[in-house]
Amino acid sequence: MAGKKPELNTLMAAAQEGDKSAYRELLQHISGMLRSYVSKRLSDKDSVEDVVQEIMMAVHKARHTYHAERPFEPWLFAIAHFKLQDHLRGYYKHGKNNESFEDYHASAESEEENVTFSDFTGESLNEALASLNDKQRSIIIKTRVEGYTNKEVAQQLNMSETAVKVAGHRALKKLQKRYKKAA
Repeated sequence: MAGKKPELNTLMAAAQEGDKSAYRELLQHISGMLRSYVSKRLSDKDSVEDVVQEIMMAVHKARHTYHAERPFEPWLFAIAHFKLQDHLRGYYKHGKNNESFEDYHASAESEEENVTFSDFTGESLNEALASLNDKQRSIIIKTRVEGYTNKEVAQQLNMSETAVKVAGHRALKKLQKRYKKAA
């Protein structure tokens, strides 16, 4: 399919039927689309990658809700739009005049690496999540899959919001390292 845009509807339908190759191709293609979409709306490279990762996780979680008779891109960009709005809402609510937000950026190891997984399957994602300790796995699932805010997760796990952010960031880095070794 060199130079030709893949049929996303077809790839998603095949992925829903268990075709791992189709799912891998779909995720590779949409990661670029999503990165372009988000980078036009956010200027911070790290935030772009965080939001793209959140969208990819949401797509993975919600893939069963897609119906092949409907266009794929509106379904995808509806998810992208809501995840981007969640990010912006959090930024404007917590990003300005919030010490824990500042502490997180000062304490988190900020490397300019791409933490978006563009070539994973549900099986490999489950294996990767299993490699995390219970607290890290819980934070990733609650924030990246279930959509809870860091503040809500902090309350649920009896942690500070900063600790949740740092643990989540470290868990993503650990997943990234594990994923790169497997690739």
